[in-house]
Amino acid sequence: MKVVFLTTPELRAEHWQQARGLLGRVVDEACHGEFDLADLDQMVSDGSAIAVIGGECQIAMVFEFVSYPRKQVINIMAIAGSGLQQAAVTFLGVFREWAAESGFNEIEACVSPAMARFLQPIGFKHTYDLVRMPC
Repeated sequence: MKVVFLTTPELRAEHWQQARGLLGRVVDEACHGEFDLADLDQMVSDGSAIAVIGGECQIAMVFEFVSYPRKQVINIMAIAGSGLQQAAVTFLGVFREWAAESGFNEIEACVSPAMARFLQPIGFKHTYDLVRMPC
């Protein structure tokens, strides 16, 4: 599977709209106000997050780097696509290899229970439950 990291202005100009189209629904339906597409646009543009597309734009993902005192982690902020189950297996396999080669210890994501069940067979394990209380 071809995976393209949108890390240059040229790659972003060529592929971001396709990635954005895939990510729109997940941002609108699965996020709880943490960010919207305009925020992802800005984060990808300023380099604080990286967008990736794969499988001829069948899957798109935005991630950020998280440095813990004892681990270097990639946090998946949003992932979406058509035929996501099969694409995720191949795409995340390639992505996982890249992450390990790049010195990261783990890949994490804050997901719904349904997405956690979806990701479990491809190697993700339940670690924490996220709870929130309005201020």
